Formats: sequence, C-alpha cells, structure tokens
Amino acid sequence: MIDENFDWSQESKEKYWQEAERRIAEQGYSDLLKVRRDAFGIVGSRGGVKVDKKTLESYQKIKLEKEELKQKLINMRGERHHASVRGSNPEFPYQPMSFHMEGYYAGEDEKLRRRKEATKKRIHAKVIMLQQLEDEIEAFIDSIPDVTLRLIFRYRYLDGLTQEEIGKRLHIDRSRISRKIDGYLKNAHKTQN
Repeated sequence: MIDENFDWSQESKEKYWQEAERRIAEQGYSDLLKVRRDAFGIVGSRGGVKVDKKTLESYQKIKLEKEELKQKLINMRGERHHASVRGSNPEFPYQPMSFHMEGYYAGEDEKLRRRKEATKKRIHAKVIMLQQLEDEIEAFIDSIPDVTLRLIFRYRYLDGLTQEEIGKRLHIDRSRISRKIDGYLKNAHKTQN
C-alpha cells in the first residue's frame, strides 16, 4: 500500500516509476526494462499514470493478471521426476526389490533452461510493473478528500461493486454515483493539466 500522503505531482509520479525500474534492475532484470509502464497503454504524455475512468476500470484486470502471472511463476519451477528401479537387498538374503526415487532431472537442455529463466525474468518484471500500477490506482483513490466519494471509488473500482450495490450501502441514488465519479474525474484532470 502507498503512503496516504502521496504527492500526485508529475515529479513525484516520475520518481515513483523510477523506483519501480530501479527495483527491476536491482533484481537482475535490467535487460527487461523494455517492459515499461507505457506498455500498459495508460500513461499520460508527460509520464506517470493517467488516472481516468478507463484506468480505474482496469484495476480488477490488473490484479487478476498479476495473480495469474504469479501462479505461472510457481508452476514454472522445476518438475519433479519419479522413477522405480529394481535391485537387490544389500544384506543377506540379497532378494530382489524395487527402489523408488524422485528428484529433478539434471540433464535438462541448457537452451531450454536459459529460455525458461528469461521467461521467468520477463514475467517477474511484469508482475512488479503491475504491482506499481495497482499501487498508483489505490493511492489515487486514497487521496480523495471527501469520505463519501472515496468510498464510492473504493467500492466501485477496488471492490468491483455495481452502482446499485454502492447505492444501497451508502443510501444514495444509483444515478448520483456515476455523476459523482464523472464530476470528480473531470475536476481531477483539470488540476493535473
């Protein structure tokens, strides 16, 4: 989670992204910095995330993609192989018996191993970038000063509730919810420009 006093100036946003890129480079993924924030199609012309309705609506998808990529990384771990071999008991009466063995295959093709490693790095870098996007969206919502408006944004975009469900929770007419969202975003863009 981002500090609630996050500064939304262009300079702060750029520093935030530079920190993300530094973390990627620190973990040995500097060759993958091509996977930049502009690859997600939600970057303003001056850098930083352009928080608009489209960006907010993408939050749930960003979260889902991040979890799927994490699962993919887990599944890419080396596969354990099982085998049974027959041999004789090392002690008298030397009768035949089966031995069960399991472990990792040491003779994996070097090219395949390098390709897997590069894929893991790419996936990990993308997970970091998705986390940064997620954090910026959460920080934007947390920075909304009006409590009711902040709850509307949180319920709508972070929790994925419908306008009807939000209206019931906050005792507000459904049509007012979308007007409040649109009005706030319109004013936020005026102050950002």
